[in-house]
Amino acid sequence: FFLKARITAFFTIISRITGLVRSMLLAHFLGTSHAGDAFVIAFMIPNLLRRLFAEGALTSAFIPVFTEISGRTGESSRENQKKFFSQVFTVLILAVGIVSVLGVIAGPLLINVFYFFSGADAAYINTASNLLRIMFPYLFFISLAALVQAVLNSHGNFSVPAFTPVLLNASMIVSVFILKNIFALPAYAFSCGVLAGGILQLAFQIPWLLRLGYRFAPRINFQDPALRKMFYLMLPVVFSAGIYQINIMLLDPIALSLGEGAASSLNFSTRLQELPLGVFAVSISTVALPLFSRHTAEKKWEELGRDLLYALRLIFILFIPAVIFTFLLNREIITAVYYSGNFRERSLELTSACLLYHIAGALFVAMYRVIQPIYYSLQDTKTPVKIAGSLLFVNLAMALLFSRIFNMNAPGIALASCLNAFFYFFLLFFFLRKKIPVFSPAPLLVSLLAVCSAMLLPGLAIWTVKNYFPENLFIRVISGFGLSEIYIVKIRAIIKLLGGGLFLLPVYIGGIRQLNKKHIQSETGNVF
Repeated sequence: FFLKARITAFFTIISRITGLVRSMLLAHFLGTSHAGDAFVIAFMIPNLLRRLFAEGALTSAFIPVFTEISGRTGESSRENQKKFFSQVFTVLILAVGIVSVLGVIAGPLLINVFYFFSGADAAYINTASNLLRIMFPYLFFISLAALVQAVLNSHGNFSVPAFTPVLLNASMIVSVFILKNIFALPAYAFSCGVLAGGILQLAFQIPWLLRLGYRFAPRINFQDPALRKMFYLMLPVVFSAGIYQINIMLLDPIALSLGEGAASSLNFSTRLQELPLGVFAVSISTVALPLFSRHTAEKKWEELGRDLLYALRLIFILFIPAVIFTFLLNREIITAVYYSGNFRERSLELTSACLLYHIAGALFVAMYRVIQPIYYSLQDTKTPVKIAGSLLFVNLAMALLFSRIFNMNAPGIALASCLNAFFYFFLLFFFLRKKIPVFSPAPLLVSLLAVCSAMLLPGLAIWTVKNYFPENLFIRVISGFGLSEIYIVKIRAIIKLLGGGLFLLPVYIGGIRQLNKKHIQSETGNVF
């Protein structure tokens, strides 16, 4: 498990680095302006539907059924898998194709709903509508790419799917430089890159799918037990994911109503939150779902509890130091990444305040992303739905309370998201203990205390680096190079980050080594 997770993490790191470059270019060309808000909202709509159709309900319901088919004895098991894939592929083409066409047609109506309370100029609303029409077909291609990814993951190929997001990032980066002089607003160039990236993500994975012997043959048999079972498992997840997406969709109009830059600052902060989530949490949960599905199919509850404990301990070791580091150096992180072009002091203040709450929420998001696959492998998709539904209005109420009544602006929405992630994780964990009695949380508390204790001295050292940085010496040295104010500010921030980051290395190295001393070999020989 750990070996596969590391391979996936390696390619995911490349993806996140290119994604960071993409975000830096968005900040440079758009900043926290009305045009930036328009792009954020327009991209958000197909992106949320992607998580619903592709990475949410479909993948979570498809993999357990697909794995169950592979476990059947006889020569026909692989052929049944191929038929099952063709049926799901056909259904997905029809469903997402219709949604994409409707989205292009009804794009302006959707945008007007989001901007209803914002009081934004009609020109920006029109811009957001045009951007949405360009990017909506992205949903079609990325949904098909996600299904192919699920098949490859089920066959043990995690590296190829983990690399595909690089293609989206690269496409957006290249597009803005090629097309920025063609369009009046750089946002249009980014939008064209999104559409091209979706096509590339699907096309890139096809050769590996063909090598496994899969061919697309249009077929739909709604009497097929496997297909019916997938729909049965998928329906509650659609509601669960739908509740989550509706939650986000309702938060965006609140952000737009707070004035120029609120939606963009939340987006830039979220991008940094997703950096550790994408590298670590996604890698771990991607490898965990097939593994957990196999344990539950074989009713190996002790192995399931053991592997879950390992995964959560790994989350603690990887995330808690990152959270403390970001709490101490949040302003420096935003400066080093985004400070340039149209992203200046006002954008810096707003985004760095959002990052404080987003990075704290990342720990809880990472943990519930590890726990969620167990519910799906147990074919219990109703419990996450009930929990998500119960938290929907709680999150909205908290967002309005913090952002409007307490006048926290965009950071208030980030705080609400952090608390919502904590509540969701806590409830998932609470009900999971009833399903896996052999799992005890006591070792987790020990690991939590151990990691926090290990961060006391490094945390103090990082605080010292931040507050006792030799400013006068730095200015005397750097002034001789004739650099602009932007580069001086960014270099100062980078030096502080590098200095503080050195103190994290012993914690990570020691934590991973200590965890691997207690490693358990899986039956396949891979280290979990």
